[in-house]
Parts: sequence; C-alpha cells; structure tokens
Amino acid sequence: MAKTNLKQRLRRASYPKRVALQRRIEGLGRQLFTTLCGLPTVRLRELVNTPIEISQPILQDICLPPYKGAPLMEDYGSLMQIVKCWNPQVIVELGTAYGNLTANLCRECPSVRVYTVNAPSESQSGQLITYKLDIGEIGRVYRQHGFGSRVTQILENTLNLDLACHLNGRQADVAVIDACHDTAYVINDFLKVEPFVRKGGVVLLHDTHPSMIKHLKGSYVACMKLRRRGYQIKHLDNTWWGLWVKP
Repeated sequence: MAKTNLKQRLRRASYPKRVALQRRIEGLGRQLFTTLCGLPTVRLRELVNTPIEISQPILQDICLPPYKGAPLMEDYGSLMQIVKCWNPQVIVELGTAYGNLTANLCRECPSVRVYTVNAPSESQSGQLITYKLDIGEIGRVYRQHGFGSRVTQILENTLNLDLACHLNGRQADVAVIDACHDTAYVINDFLKVEPFVRKGGVVLLHDTHPSMIKHLKGSYVACMKLRRRGYQIKHLDNTWWGLWVKP
C-alpha cells in the first residue's frame, strides 16, 4: 500500500514536467513542419515598391491588428497599401462582420464597388467563427458611414455561395477571405472566389500565420493544402495574411 501511494505521488509530481515536455515536442514538431512544408514569406515592399499614404482608419468595431488581436502585427496598414496599389474597381469580401473593413475599403478607394458576404447567425456553420450576428448588425458600420450605396450585401453561408448571381460578369481586382476559419471552409471560400478574380488580381486570406496558434491554424493549413493544388499562396511578413496573386 505504501509503495502504491509513493508511486502515485511520484506520478503526480512529474505530471507538470511531462506536460511541459509534450508541449515542447509539439512546438518543435510545428516548427519542423512549417519549415519543410510551410508557406514562403513575401515582404510588403516586394508588392508595393513605394510606401503609399493611407488615412487614419474608421475605428468603430475594427477587428484587424494592430487595432485588435495582435498589436505588433501590421494587418490593416499592409492590406490597405496593397489595396490602394491594386486600385480596385471591384472587391469581393467574405466575412462582413460589423462592416468596418468594408467601410474603410470604400473610404480609401472612392470608385470601388464592394460585394461582401456574411451569413446571419441562424445560417452559420463551422467552428472557428469570430462573430455571430443578426441581419441588423451585419454591415452596420459601412451603413452608418454612408457607404451603403456602394456595397452589395450578400447574406449567405459561403458554402452555398454562387458569386455569378451577384457579380453579373464583373471580375474582382481584390478579394478578402475572412469568414469561418475552419480549414475546409477556407479552401471552399478560396475556390468559390478564385474563378471571379481577374488575372493579376490578389486574394488575401486572414488569420494565416506560421505559428498556427489557436485560430491561426485552420487557414494556414488550408493555404498549405491549396499550394499542393498549385496555388502559390505566400505568407505576408509581419501580418496574419496569406496572399495569392492570380497568374
């Protein structure tokens, strides 16, 4: 009996060390995996040769780093410099949320038309979802800032999305994918958008980072799988963006 109790105490005492070792091994495994199979990195200056001035963003319900989520990442500024460099007439956005990014895209690009997609809460599916909003909440920021006439709001689950019904022959210069971050959904969203992106157009996939921590894993794995299908997606340095330029 005494020996049994001693063994139990030893197991309990060593448990934290075993957990720490297991986490260390998992971390090294992720590092090795991303080194061998991960996305190549591209720097912003390889895409935008000369820095482009952007306005101070509308901050109401903003949901991109560095304003929310990761203060050391440059998601918002990098995205806007790329968008302004591409000078889009049509943007497709999957994941409207409250409509902050939609509003900022309209403000930075005065001639753009944005087609933005978000499922109402009762129509959503998947696991890695940031917001569950009713119809009145979806896109409220761009409406409050007067951009409603330049936005086509599509209230649909991206699994059921048919962009041909909405674009009427138009092609997107820029597409932003930031809806459900489950791997299967990100792959679905990319393949739904890709046929409607013009040659030379750019697709940006949010919450894509080689750390693959928590919500960053699903999209990163999706991008690696898409690379295996021939889509040369890269990770934009110092951001949570994956990026693909259509050849």
